[in-house]
Amino acid sequence: MQIYRVPRRAIAVHVRLDDGRTVDGALFTPLTGMHGGPEELLGRVNDDSEEFVPLMGEEDSVLLNKGRIVWIRLAEDHASDLRAEEGFGRPVSVRMTLTGGETLSGVLSIVMPAERNRVVDFLNAPGRFFPLFAEDGVTLVHKGFVASVASVSGWEPR
Repeated sequence: MQIYRVPRRAIAVHVRLDDGRTVDGALFTPLTGMHGGPEELLGRVNDDSEEFVPLMGEEDSVLLNKGRIVWIRLAEDHASDLRAEEGFGRPVSVRMTLTGGETLSGVLSIVMPAERNRVVDFLNAPGRFFPLFAEDGVTLVHKGFVASVASVSGWEPR
């Protein structure tokens, strides 16, 4: 019945899976949340109560196992919504190597208590995904696929 449907907002994404494939489509967040956008998408992929999320592609829909998603890159129009959070934390420029050898560079926005505001504390905090802010947008990175993280000085996103 339509009256029981929860209104949702589609967020355009580009997803890398652990088998090397990339898929484009839309992930959904409820409109009833605080903003109904990327903030809720980060919360949804970090929600331990569900293992799969539906991705609607141009031709079909698939269910993605969140444990097999390496990263989720947000389309620029949605990335700007999440980018507002970047200013709240302490920026730390990093270069990370993922399992399989792919590297990502960007800025972590460390929002942690003063006594636990190191990168290691941030990466060890609850949640399987974290946002990485870069010049080309925002990527939600799965911690389980991060092999190493190095600090990078002198690099700032636009």
